Amino acid sequence: MAKRKRRADNGSITVENFNLRARLRWTHEEKQYCLALGMDYTKQAVAVGESIGARIRLDILANDFDYTLSRYKALLPHSKPVEPQKVVEDRNTLSDVFKRFIAFKSKQLYHRSVNQYQTLLNNLDKSGLGNVLITKLDVPTANKLIDYLAQDITPATLRARIGKLRACLSWAGVDDSKNPFKKIDIKSQLRKPPKPFTQQEIRSILDVFDARYPHYYNYVYFRFCVGARTGEINALTWNDIDWEDRTITISKSLSAKREIKPTKTGCNRTIVLTDDLLNLLKSMWKRGKFAPTDFIFTTPARLAIIDHKFARDYWRPALAIAKIPYRRPYNSRHSFVSHALSIGIPPTDVSAVTGHHPVTMLQFYYGHVKSTQLPKLY
Repeated sequence: MAKRKRRADNGSITVENFNLRARLRWTHEEKQYCLALGMDYTKQAVAVGESIGARIRLDILANDFDYTLSRYKALLPHSKPVEPQKVVEDRNTLSDVFKRFIAFKSKQLYHRSVNQYQTLLNNLDKSGLGNVLITKLDVPTANKLIDYLAQDITPATLRARIGKLRACLSWAGVDDSKNPFKKIDIKSQLRKPPKPFTQQEIRSILDVFDARYPHYYNYVYFRFCVGARTGEINALTWNDIDWEDRTITISKSLSAKREIKPTKTGCNRTIVLTDDLLNLLKSMWKRGKFAPTDFIFTTPARLAIIDHKFARDYWRPALAIAKIPYRRPYNSRHSFVSHALSIGIPPTDVSAVTGHHPVTMLQFYYGHVKSTQLPKLY
């Protein structure tokens, strides 16, 4: 169904040869991470990568993982040490320092990632605890802040936010022994998979789009049939299709600001198209006058599709017309996985199409769609 490089198993840290360059790859809390070593793939690079990997592994075991990766980038042979910010007690509040931290990180991150930092800054201000001097921060104050942040978010999201605060204070020159966020750990909980659309619900949704919003029918059908991430589908261009091999390659993602960036995992994957999807794309190609670099799926004005606008203007109304309880367009991905597993497609094959880690597939989906019959052993 798909061709791609073998991923690191959950919890393992490997040194990969990526286009003759060395990089580290690992999984933490069901998320894939990559760190380019800035070196050709040689024995020396492997040794450097294994050394940095050992540090990452220890941090994970100690619940002290640096989600920003700054600590590990500083270990690279070619890296320049980042000068810690001078802490001035009479004016450096937590919000002040975090604003400067955002300015620093914005040079390294995409806008959508920067928005996560900005959301956290807004929460600091709303909590009233952003006005605390960082030199006066202690564990009780940090716990008050965490209680505020914990409202309506998952433990995994809370841990990520604590990681940002921890990294901010380290960047600002606060000693680890005085960094209260170093002393706090939030236990992660297993996420429940969202309820997939039934096959009847999918047919009803497609019928509504066919009748009311025909321009988006192919887009919605493709989403249900492929199960890729929203940004990955929105970023597909005509030159991603190999008509002779009957494949389409997912190699990029489109952000809400219409910026092209790598896929979530940093990995490309090539999917073998079914006959109906191939014919659908061929008919679209023949009807329109497209350049190879044009997006496959667009608005009627041939602009890139922005997920939240599509959800607001078309998806939500379509579900209301079909009298189906609202679930996000992203649920098309979960629905694809659930139905594929339910008809017996191996989890490894499904994950090769969707870009999930196989462990994620087994943890969050397989038990949800298939009850295991205990065998009679004795």
